[in-house]
Amino acid sequence: MSNKRLSNSSQQQQQQKKPSFNDQPTVIPTKEDDKKSVNGSQINDSQDGAQKQQQSKFDLPQIPKFQSLPLRDYFDNNLSAILLEGLKEVGRQRPENPIRFLGEYLLEQDKQK
Repeated sequence: MSNKRLSNSSQQQQQQKKPSFNDQPTVIPTKEDDKKSVNGSQINDSQDGAQKQQQSKFDLPQIPKFQSLPLRDYFDNNLSAILLEGLKEVGRQRPENPIRFLGEYLLEQDKQK
């Protein structure tokens, strides 16, 4: 009987020692945590963020005209002619390293503009 009592009491002690999720309180942030005190007044971070967002709408830089074009129009206006001329030149000269040749050709043509 004493063995049973010991084993029962040791089991109870082990069960009591096992940590559970309820042992430590869970801290959940509240809306009060989101507020700051400035000169005795309460300011909500979300309101402050909304004000910054409204200000940033007016500070956006203007997108250059060529960046707002559809992709096909951009290629046609800025790349097609020079690339075709470069590819024709690669075909005429048949260099050992055509990629390097084309790159140098494009850089040279860009300097001439």
